[in-house]
Amino acid sequence: MIAATFVLISVTTSFNLSPLVIQVAYILICLFGITRFYLRNRQIEFSSEELAILHALVPNLIPSNARNF
Repeated sequence: MIAATFVLISVTTSFNLSPLVIQVAYILICLFGITRFYLRNRQIEFSSEELAILHALVPNLIPSNARNF
């Protein structure tokens, strides 16, 4: 993402539309992925019943994957 930002800055000196569009799309995709990763892995809270079921069925499962189970 940092490289895409630098290329985007360099496009401002000698304008070319196609690299601009590609770099903006790449930056947006990166930001989407980073946001998705953060939202999926942030603190997940389970009720006591959910925790009991999780520990009984799959004790080694990490909380971020438990919602998919």
